[in-house]
Formats: sequence, structure tokens, C-alpha cells
Amino acid sequence: MKLAKLLDKNKDGVSFKKVGLEYKPIYLKRGYFVGLTNNQKKKVSRKDIADIDEIAKKLSLKTYFYGYWLDEEKGIHYLDLSIHVNNKEKAITLARLFCQKAIFDCYKIESLYI
Repeated sequence: MKLAKLLDKNKDGVSFKKVGLEYKPIYLKRGYFVGLTNNQKKKVSRKDIADIDEIAKKLSLKTYFYGYWLDEEKGIHYLDLSIHVNNKEKAITLARLFCQKAIFDCYKIESLYI
């Protein structure tokens, strides 16, 4: 799916990965997505994706995701470099380390503000 179409279909938020030139939403049934960056955006572009890829490369991450979400309190969208963690306490610890507002619970399908 093209990036613009993916984001338009998921205005409140979506975790996704790049597969070739397309973008695929990721729906996991357990664990937590944790953002490692805080990138406020009004509109997301391929350059923003490339910037996240560069950060992941510098961190030597082999598996990572893009996390697009809406901070409902402030009405601000974010595009973050995200990782998936199975343990809730580890997810919260990482989120705090990287100054995140929330983690995403894949089982409950909701953001957990910390």
C-alpha cells in the first residue's frame, strides 16, 4: 500500500513496516510497541521514513517499525521509530528512557499513557 493511502486509512494511528516500495500495517496480538523517537508531524513524507531508517541503522536495529499515532489531548500526529517488546515492565522502562508519553498494548489495542 502507498504511504499516503495507509496513513489516510489509519488517521488515529497505525504501526507499519516497509516491504519493498510499499507499506504494510502490522497487527500483533501480544506485546507492546514502544517509540524511540518523538517526531511531531503535520504531514508524513518518504523523507521522514528515510530519516527513521537512518536512525535505526545508527542504532543497529535489525527489526523495527514505524509508529504513526495521534496524541488526542494535543491533536498532534507523530511518526516514530518503534520496536516491539513482549514484557510490559520493559516496555514502560524503555518508554521512560526515551521520553515517550505512551506505549501501545497490542492485545488491548490501546495506548497506555505512562
